[in-house]
Amino acid sequence: MMFLFTLSASAQLVSAARDTQGVKIGIRGSVAFSTMNQKAAPFALYLGKDGDVALRPLAAYAFGFAWNIPVLESFHFNIELKYTMKGERIKSSGSIQYHDYKSVRSDRLSYIELPIQPQFRLNFSPQKHLNLNAGPYVAFAVIGCEKERIHFDYRGERYDVRLNVFTGRSYTKNGHDKREWTPGSEDFKAFYNRFDFGVAFGIDYVIDRFHVGVSFDLGLIDIYELELTELYELFYTPIKNRTALFTLGFDF
Repeated sequence: MMFLFTLSASAQLVSAARDTQGVKIGIRGSVAFSTMNQKAAPFALYLGKDGDVALRPLAAYAFGFAWNIPVLESFHFNIELKYTMKGERIKSSGSIQYHDYKSVRSDRLSYIELPIQPQFRLNFSPQKHLNLNAGPYVAFAVIGCEKERIHFDYRGERYDVRLNVFTGRSYTKNGHDKREWTPGSEDFKAFYNRFDFGVAFGIDYVIDRFHVGVSFDLGLIDIYELELTELYELFYTPIKNRTALFTLGFDF
């Protein structure tokens, strides 16, 4: 809050050079594609020598509010507060106890995220300009979910599994069985850290009050808290969020 206060005061001190339109508030909506910077090897440990694992981007979304604070005509601060989803998809195949196995799993972590970005502006006209943004972000995960669909060739069984990675609340459904949630359990919690920190950078083009842009969130900290065994540590890589966003926005 002290940082924001200082920023606002600085904008007042250079009012003679600032954009005449002043502080703007807007809304933003994004389509996102996210991964977690992992290697496939740890997932293949239990699938036998013919096991195959492919890591795929997770289609996600983000939405929130933005504040644009002018300091100089070509230098602003862009601050956002948004709800954003991050994660990845994992496709696995192999054999378990001599039975063919296939699985598609989605890991989804939903964050409240606060990027604070210095913004350099290229003005083409009073209504059109190009913004270059880069700066840190902090995020806190409010929801975490793992969903997995598993197929066994043994009796043609299919399982649907879902769990909340922070509470351990879960269910497993076989075929057309009724879905029944089990209470939260430490045994079903994943080891994700709720806190994330990184750098966000991007570019957007503004026509009057409308924004079109692309950006990228580069996570800098390992968001997994698993106590590594000696075998798992051989294949382990830190799990860091990587998210590309395609954004539309409107300023009021």
